[in-house]
Formats: sequence, structure tokens, C-alpha cells
Amino acid sequence: MQIDVEVRRTFIYVFVNKIKTIGGLPFGISGRGLVMLSGAIDSPLAAFLTMKRGMNIEYLHFATPPHTTEEGLQKAKTLVQKLNY
Repeated sequence: MQIDVEVRRTFIYVFVNKIKTIGGLPFGISGRGLVMLSGAIDSPLAAFLTMKRGMNIEYLHFATPPHTTEEGLQKAKTLVQKLNY
């Protein structure tokens, strides 16, 4: 077993389990945000990059039948599930 020690200016952290993540700031440290999620690549990418900066994200998706399809709505739901792994 490996024991890690991290010394900061006012704290000392001692831990045994290091969890590998994607990097970035801790979840929720930068407040809350709202992402208007479409089925394209730009809005989920923006959400992901914002989440890496520590923001807690909520999602908004507009479904306007018959202009949007059921597949588009399902794609948005799948994107939210993948972003919130």
C-alpha cells in the first residue's frame, strides 16, 4: 500500500487511494450554469469543458415537434447521461 502526503501552506493531506480522473477543478467549485443542449457537437463539448472548470451544469433542450424528431430528443438525453457519467 502506498501512502501519499501533500503539503500545502496551511494544510497537510494524507491519502491512500488516488482516483484517476479527467483533470480539472473539483465539481461544483465554480458555481452553477445552464447549457442549452442541442444534438450537435458544440454544446456538449462546451458543457464538458465548463464542467472541467468546476461548474455544476444543468441542461436545457428545446423539443418542438414536428420540427424536431424523437431521435433528436433521445440523442440529447443520451448526451446528458454521458456527460454526467
